[in-house]
Amino acid sequence: MHDVDLSPEVEFIFISSYGAGTTSGEVRVLRDIDNEVAGRDVLLIDDILESGKTLSFTRDLMLSRGAKSCAIAV
Repeated sequence: MHDVDLSPEVEFIFISSYGAGTTSGEVRVLRDIDNEVAGRDVLLIDDILESGKTLSFTRDLMLSRGAKSCAIAV
């Protein structure tokens, strides 16, 4: 093993694709992150994967904000 000098930042973004019902609808950001992602590597971690709609939306959002890369873990 070797020593890796990393200082990851952890933030939470709340995304919803459900409206008043239980079917998937328009994707909305309920709470956004505070820090800039431009030029940075981003790792999205999702606890539940159903359709992938919100995860795909969030990945595209991070890339559109200039993230260097955006990996996904479920």
